[in-house]
Amino acid sequence: GLREEAAQAIVRERQKRPFTSIEDLVQRVPELRRNELVLLAEIGALNSVKTSEQVSSFELQLSEPDSSVPPCLRGELHSKPHRREALWLVAAAIFFGIVGIVLGLNAPVQIPAGYARYTAVAILAALDSILGAVKAWLNGNFENKVFLSGLLLNSLAAGALTYLGDRLGVDLYLAAIVAFGVRIFDNIAVIRRHLL
Repeated sequence: GLREEAAQAIVRERQKRPFTSIEDLVQRVPELRRNELVLLAEIGALNSVKTSEQVSSFELQLSEPDSSVPPCLRGELHSKPHRREALWLVAAAIFFGIVGIVLGLNAPVQIPAGYARYTAVAILAALDSILGAVKAWLNGNFENKVFLSGLLLNSLAAGALTYLGDRLGVDLYLAAIVAFGVRIFDNIAVIRRHLL
């Protein structure tokens, strides 16, 4: 949806003078994110700023790499996934998660008890990154490098925190478990709202 900060900025600028174009809107309201502009276009809120032909022209500009439109606004206006695509994505994530659990439980590999905390924190970090990626994809702002860097850095940071806690004799891994747990449930809530 549209953040309150962006909505207030639009109203504030509109009270000063009407928007003359979509570009004028983007320049005068820097708080407006690409996905919010997409939402405004999808619901027809930009129709009063430009005619439908000009909105269509702007849609083409957003998808052209050499456009004068700022890079943060490029991309298809209808980039938000359809409900069916979203359901398939979530179903695939659940399916492969279950496959991973079944393979992990049936594998002949035994993890030493000393590494159990590291494994638990690494699994939570990976789950947080995957659910965050699903949430970002549903919001239309998924970036592969953000996902991969988050997956790697979250796992390393959680492992380092657990190691530091082991060296100090303090259960610091619990902080990572709580942090990842909160983020996981938040991501699940956002994904659920997208699907309902």
